[in-house]
Formats: sequence, C-alpha cells, structure tokens
Amino acid sequence: MDKEDISLPSRRKQQSGGNQKNRKKKKVDPLIYVATPQRLDHNTSGLFVVATRKEFAAYFAKLLRVKTEAHLRSGVVSNSNNNTSFGQTVDGNVQKRYRCLVCIQPGNRKNENGLPSSLGEEVERLNQFVNNKAIIRHWLEPNYRAPHVYSENYSKDWLECLLRITKVGKVIPVDRSCELSKMLWSSDGGTMPPQCKAVAELEVELMTGRAHQIRGQLSAMGFPICGDAVYGGVAHHNGDTSPPPIHSESPRTQEQRASRYTNSDKLALQCCALQFPDLNYTINNKGELVPVQSDRINKFQLETAWWTPFLSVDYGSFSGSTTNLDDLSIASTLRRSTSTLIEQNEQENVKEIIKTILPTAVRLSPGANKYVIIRATSQGSKEVKWFVKSASSMECGGPYHADVARDLLKELSRANYNTVVCGGGRIDYDAAKNVAHVYGFSYGFGKGDHEFVSLLIEKEGIRATFDNSDVLY
Repeated sequence: MDKEDISLPSRRKQQSGGNQKNRKKKKVDPLIYVATPQRLDHNTSGLFVVATRKEFAAYFAKLLRVKTEAHLRSGVVSNSNNNTSFGQTVDGNVQKRYRCLVCIQPGNRKNENGLPSSLGEEVERLNQFVNNKAIIRHWLEPNYRAPHVYSENYSKDWLECLLRITKVGKVIPVDRSCELSKMLWSSDGGTMPPQCKAVAELEVELMTGRAHQIRGQLSAMGFPICGDAVYGGVAHHNGDTSPPPIHSESPRTQEQRASRYTNSDKLALQCCALQFPDLNYTINNKGELVPVQSDRINKFQLETAWWTPFLSVDYGSFSGSTTNLDDLSIASTLRRSTSTLIEQNEQENVKEIIKTILPTAVRLSPGANKYVIIRATSQGSKEVKWFVKSASSMECGGPYHADVARDLLKELSRANYNTVVCGGGRIDYDAAKNVAHVYGFSYGFGKGDHEFVSLLIEKEGIRATFDNSDVLY
C-alpha cells in the first residue's frame, strides 16, 4: 500500500471538517409557523382562519372553546329534549355563520293526520324554526368514525349540539332531468337523492363546535345537504342514500385520494361569516411577547357561494312541474283536518239538506291531469268515505293541486263532513278506452296512495293501472 492510500482517512477527516465549517457559515432561513385553529370539513368552502403565531393559534382555539362552554352553560337543563325552548342566549367571542343548500324530501315523516308529509309542510317546518328563533338541539354519540350519529333524544355521555337556522331562502323544485340538478350533482344529476323534490338555501348559526355538526343535525332533521355523500345528500347505487361502508376501498396513495376528492359531488356548505376580537401583543419585563385581547373586532363575510349562480337562473318549467310558495302554503292549510270550509251562517242554511246526494266518489277529466284523494268523515256517524278528483287547469280555475281540491272540499263541508287531503299526483284518463293510469306526486299534498286510488277507480268500472316511482311528476 502506498503513502497516498495510508493518508486517505486523514484527508477525508480534513474535508469533513471543512464542510462542517462551511455549513456553519451558511444562513438558514427560519421556518414559518403555520397552524389552523379552525377546522372545515372535507369539501366545505368558505372562510378559514390560519395562524402564523403560536400565541394566536392558542388564543383562537380558546375563543372557540369558551364560546361552546358559554352556550352550554346558558342553556336549559342538558337532558331536555325540547328543541323549541332555550335559555338566555350568549353572544360568544367568536361568531360563525354558515350557508348551505339542503334537500327537501317530503314523505320522510308523518304529519299531524298520520299522513306522509308534503313538500309544503316540510318548507313550513323550516320557516317555523326561523320564525320561532328556535335553538335546535341534538346529541352526538362520542365516536371518531364517520358518519356520526345525531339523536334528538338525550343519552348519557353523548355531546350536546346546538345550532339555529336564521334564514330560509327561495325554494326551487328539482328532479333528475332538470338543469339545476345537473349543476348540483354529478353524473348529470344522476346522484341526486330520489326523495329530493326541491332545494332551499339556509343560513345557520353554529353555537357549538362538534364533528360534522351542521351536516349531521340537518340530516337528522330530514334536510341533508346537497352533495353530502355521508349524510344522505347523494344517491349511490340504485338510489341508495346511505353512506358507504367505513372500511370500503379506502384510498391509500396520494393520487387515489386526489381522485376521490375531484370526482366526488361538491358539498353545498360554506362558512359565509366570521367575527372575532383581534389580538394585540405587548412585551413583558423578560422581553417576552404577551398576547392581549383587543377591542378591535375582525369581521369577514362572503356574499355568494359556488352554487349561487345556479339558483339565480330561471330554468322555467321542467317535467310539467308547477308550484310556488303560495301554492305550498294553501295546500298545507287545506291538507289539515277541517270541519268546515264555509261561513257559519251558510252552514246553518244547509243543515236541512245535509242528507243530499254526496259528490261522485270518483270524478275524472279526460287527459293527463292533476288529481287529489280526500278522506271524508261524517261528523255525526264517523263514517269514512273516499273521493278522487282529477281536473284540468281550465276546469278548476288554476294550475295547482289545491285548485283541484278546493271545490270538492267545499261540497263535502256543506254535507257536514270533516275532510283531509291525503295526497295527489296525476291521472291519465282515456275516456274512449275507459282506462286510467295513476302516477306522479303533489308538491303541496305529497304523493297519494296510487294503488289505493286505482282500486277506487276500478270500483267505478274503469280499468286502472298505477306507477309509484318517484321520478315521475
């Protein structure tokens, strides 16, 4: 071995020492501190707080925690299930408001008459939350896995969740073939939940901060957010809106996770307003920065969301649908059990002719027209009779199911019958062939029992068929 080989280790040591000296001389830029004390759910848009100091991150996290604790302390007793009453409200240091677009799904619950709820009744229920300034309370099962379980019933160790609906926007009917559904859901509207008959924009004040709180609470109330695949706002295979299994096809690579995000339905949820007191910094005797809450209030607000342009377009009438807020309000009123629809003095005048011939049980107009089914109960004998009526717009004086029902309800009221409109849809009646086909639904009264209606029609000697699918109007 020559001398050059023997000295190689010492040469490497000298080079290494030189590199260390060079590294010491190089200036290393300090890392920038970035933290997110406020969370937004996956696919949620809107205002977001980013902290560039540890002191501010801790400060803002404390504001959120104190706000939740203050609202819970100020409320009524925690094991109360009453969603319409609440104690003195607290204006927390942090105020957050969200904007969302929800699915309105008639038929998911029963109304006061035991009938499936109509679109009008569901819209009325939303408006009552706003008019009553109601605090909506649910209980969250302590579980880290989604979907989280939200319940109206108190359970020990479950977390209390509070929110308030502050505004209900325009109600827009939808179906899978309309342009709006293609804008809001993927697959040209094919992932729209089949039970969804309309959408409405809500503004929500979040009073406690729980996992998926707005999404979970609204879904538990029957109003899932459009595009929410976890809580019923998206239809999967065969129209199923239940969430996919927790362990199914979990994406492992970055490319797979990105593909799942870009190919998923967009969640119609936005943090649209944020307000909190700003922070000052002072230096103490030790030269340390000390954060101090200031009197300045930071206010941030977004006027529009990604779906706003879609709602402002006049899509016109699709699939022959016709309804508006006045129609929904009138239908909700008519659908309730009524003892009389005429003035008291007129009722007195007809007492002597109560036993006159009742209207025909089935009254159909030729062509494809809207129909209603009415349950009539005699005030004297409690005898129950059923009536079916279809009519064109020209015959009944208007384009809505309420117009079809109005005259028949008055006739039955004069005969001293209590009446309930149990639903509606359309009947395509071919008088020449003596056949009728029952299908569709009513926005105001909900979908009628088409099978039962077809049996009533057949009792009148007319051959009848029916179709109960939700896609037909």
